[in-house]
Amino acid sequence: MAKIFKDSKGQSWRLALNVGSLRSIKDQLGIDLLNQPGDMPTELSGIVDCLWVALFDQIQAREMTEKDFAQCLDGDVLAVAVDDFMAELAAFFLKIQPSKSMAIKGIWEKTKDLEKMQQEAVTAMLGSVSIDLQE
Repeated sequence: MAKIFKDSKGQSWRLALNVGSLRSIKDQLGIDLLNQPGDMPTELSGIVDCLWVALFDQIQAREMTEKDFAQCLDGDVLAVAVDDFMAELAAFFLKIQPSKSMAIKGIWEKTKDLEKMQQEAVTAMLGSVSIDLQE
């Protein structure tokens, strides 16, 4: 089932992963998510590249440039889009390789948990830092 998210300009994007979109990601980015979904990039630029390829037909239909598309992805939108991408990747494998689907979901949930713990640690550390702003 496709996921729909809105960008920072209110435009809706339909994210549906299928063999065609996963092959396009492999052909254009060299990331073989069809056979090796664990190779999903963890850095934001790689994730945005995967979104770009997966949404390319819609981007092209809207006559958007890469810059136009990137400007629609603020942090909040990107968080939703990445969650949707990972949910779609897990859903793709659900019927054909359920264990792979469960692994993708589990790894993504653990990744988000680790990010949250890191955020909490940084917040706690910064809470104990005092800065004297003398004029």
